[in-house]
Amino acid sequence: MKKTGLALIISAVFLMAGTAFAGDSDRAGWMGPFSPDLLSKLKLSENQVSEIQVLREKVIEKVSPLRSSLFQIKGELKDLWIQNKPDENRIKEKQKEIRSLRDQIKDKITNYSLELKKLLTPEQNSQLAALWLEWGKGMGKDKSSIQGPVTGQK
Repeated sequence: MKKTGLALIISAVFLMAGTAFAGDSDRAGWMGPFSPDLLSKLKLSENQVSEIQVLREKVIEKVSPLRSSLFQIKGELKDLWIQNKPDENRIKEKQKEIRSLRDQIKDKITNYSLELKKLLTPEQNSQLAALWLEWGKGMGKDKSSIQGPVTGQK
């Protein structure tokens, strides 16, 4: 498969996953070293791309209901806060529920990330570590560009 075809497959995988997690502050950095931009530089095999897609679909399936609950509870918390006399106990209870859901989401994403690393060769893992360190240094005004869609192998 040509590099451009592989890049398009990788792009589709990551765009699909990205839309499932869009719109929440919990999304920020959830992909960490597994952003499309960084992974596209690892020259993934077609098999690796397929396996990554399966992993992503599984994590999205597991995380989506948790995120739905999180959004609902955040709305309930907001409703509690806008009351003239907020119920302190209910507010604290909702905050605990939100923390619990966030922890569950993070645990699932951590498990996903660990499984993804197992799909990479030792060389790819080393390259990824170097890219990730470099990626962290450049997070300034233009940090959004690093999260963009994959445009090709480099």
